[in-house]
Amino acid sequence: MASLPLSYYGEDVLRAVAEPVRKVTAEIRKVIDQMFDTCAAESGIGLAAPQVGLSRRIIVCDLSHLDMEPFCLINPAIKRRYGPLETEAEGCLSVPGVFMDVTRCRDIVVEGRDLKGRLMRLEATELLSRCIQHEVDHLDGRLFVDWVEDREQLASEIEALQGRLAEIKLTGKREMPQGAFVG
Repeated sequence: MASLPLSYYGEDVLRAVAEPVRKVTAEIRKVIDQMFDTCAAESGIGLAAPQVGLSRRIIVCDLSHLDMEPFCLINPAIKRRYGPLETEAEGCLSVPGVFMDVTRCRDIVVEGRDLKGRLMRLEATELLSRCIQHEVDHLDGRLFVDWVEDREQLASEIEALQGRLAEIKLTGKREMPQGAFVG
């Protein structure tokens, strides 16, 4: 399978509310396979369909480095957020090179469909919870930078990002992200 091109900060697809998937078809499964390939090729732990230009409610999570089986969620909905609030640095494949603190609930309950269209209910904590929340935000037209409290630092980071994005568009290449969380 082949990787898909990424959408970057400033592109409209990242700010639109993604459309629900009506039926899990062979085409949807192919897109999900390509999303997993893209996530791996870009060294991410999660990816949402809008990040590859598709306004569909699909996410993939790959925390295999923590011995978790990679999975997808189609039409995911966070049903409950609970536990303590935790602040951690996040990054995003669509916002390359920016890593900033974001506060999220440590624990969630999420429901969605799997590759066969079956309902899945998952309780997630810590990094998996953060990953799912980050990716579901993409489906709702939100980016992790929307949750950053230090607006002055964010403005500086976004200014630097503009230069990186210009370079990516010019050369088609970007450096692999470094940091704790990239989704």
